[in-house]
Amino acid sequence: MTKRLQTDTPPSPPDQSSSDTGQVDLIKPEDTQPEEVKDTQLEQAAPTEQEARFPFEQHAAHAGMTSWRLAALPVHANWVAGQEVTAEQFATALKALDEEVIV
Repeated sequence: MTKRLQTDTPPSPPDQSSSDTGQVDLIKPEDTQPEEVKDTQLEQAAPTEQEARFPFEQHAAHAGMTSWRLAALPVHANWVAGQEVTAEQFATALKALDEEVIV
């Protein structure tokens, strides 16, 4: 006769009851939610519906940018290929790129 292992039943969770009341302490969902953080820079940089947004490559073509600046701009501004930006955002990012000091 062989012994059969009982692996069909999952292990019971650890006892979370309070020793003096016998009740289970539950974690409330609002206790685990991260606090909401507002980024004022993003709110200020967010364009209105009236501002036209185009891929930054299109802005670069109109500006006649050199290839090395076109390659450096999305890296510096943390943009993905085809990122749509306003003319003001493009000019601000281009100015920040030009003012960066590389040593």
